[in-house]
Amino acid sequence: MTLIKILCCIAILCFSFVPFFNATVEAKAINSHTYNDYFKKVTWIKRSGVWSLSVEPKATLTKNYGNANVQGAHASRSYKLLENKHKKDKYWKNSESMANQYLCHVQFAGSMKSPWNLEPSRKKYSYSYTVKKKCNP
Repeated sequence: MTLIKILCCIAILCFSFVPFFNATVEAKAINSHTYNDYFKKVTWIKRSGVWSLSVEPKATLTKNYGNANVQGAHASRSYKLLENKHKKDKYWKNSESMANQYLCHVQFAGSMKSPWNLEPSRKKYSYSYTVKKKCNP
């Protein structure tokens, strides 16, 4: 009977760490993702006289990983890559506003809307206000 209890405890411990282990492995792998892993196409467009960074995400970015930490790590990593590639572009400004718009699109638009249009002319507001305004405050 004691052996059965020990085996049950071992099984419970092993299964308890599987989600944690998978999330840890996934998080470590996130840093190896590149710009091209996240984006199909990114281009500057002008709509109604307003410049916008038009972002077409790949499934790597819009996939539901079932873990908020992993999802957030992908959002953070992909934004850093996007910002690093485009922050010296002629139309890039208001990085904090761009980040809020971007994260809002990642979290709420996902694959339901593409492209995501990030407008550097928009003022920086709180993230909650950005969400309230459907990512375009």
